Amino acid sequence: GTRAQKTIPAPASDAFSSNNAPDFHSVHTVLSNRKFETANRPTTYWFYDENKLSNVVSGVKNDIFFEFYEYTDGETTDSVYNRISYDLSPDMEPDERDRLSVVLPCKSGKLFTLKENGILSIVAFWDNTVVYAHSPETSTEIEDILFELGYCQE
Repeated sequence: GTRAQKTIPAPASDAFSSNNAPDFHSVHTVLSNRKFETANRPTTYWFYDENKLSNVVSGVKNDIFFEFYEYTDGETTDSVYNRISYDLSPDMEPDERDRLSVVLPCKSGKLFTLKENGILSIVAFWDNTVVYAHSPETSTEIEDILFELGYCQE
């Protein structure tokens, strides 16, 4: 049956801090609240494991792009993550790429950060979700969003 689950209220500062990756509704809410344009935005990597892709959210604000991919399961999100990471840094040695990948604190996912030519690019995966985002190096908005969604913790 469908029993209501007992939930422990999260601190007000971090509405989505849980052990589950956010869903596309949560991501859309966060992006909208931050004044990102999300209507009819294309996503860059929709064709990776397209048969398992269930939802996408894509937002843009000035020079900041944020793309969220939700899959039917978490079995291949690490491979999507690896393919996007490789796509962003094709000339990089695998061990160098691994050095730039941070294992997310308290999560089962990973975060890859690349700073190049004044652009910060980020790829993350956690459970059945993948995030691809980029912004000017000087902006902290993507990090703020990842904290807000629970991908990163201080």
